[in-house]
Amino acid sequence: MDIIEDLSKEETRSYEQAFHDFLKYCKIKGLSHDTILFYEKELTQIRKAFVQLGTQLDNVRLVKNQHIENFIENQLELNRAVSTINLQLLFRKRGHQ
Repeated sequence: MDIIEDLSKEETRSYEQAFHDFLKYCKIKGLSHDTILFYEKELTQIRKAFVQLGTQLDNVRLVKNQHIENFIENQLELNRAVSTINLQLLFRKRGHQ
């Protein structure tokens, strides 16, 4: 059973659904508790940033390039390192596949 493949077939996926399913996937894959806590913290921060930017997260499949660009600009304005921003975007992508 490939949870990520099954999730990619769904048409509507809220951020909350994707968030919880991704963490479940991490547990099933046997990732360490500390790694899962780190992912949870990062995904929570990403959600907060998107909400502050006015991005609707009822269906993560509707998040567009412009939303991502706004997120990147916001993070750069907060003096976040490009490597940190890229890592956050990787989490976001994995969380809604």
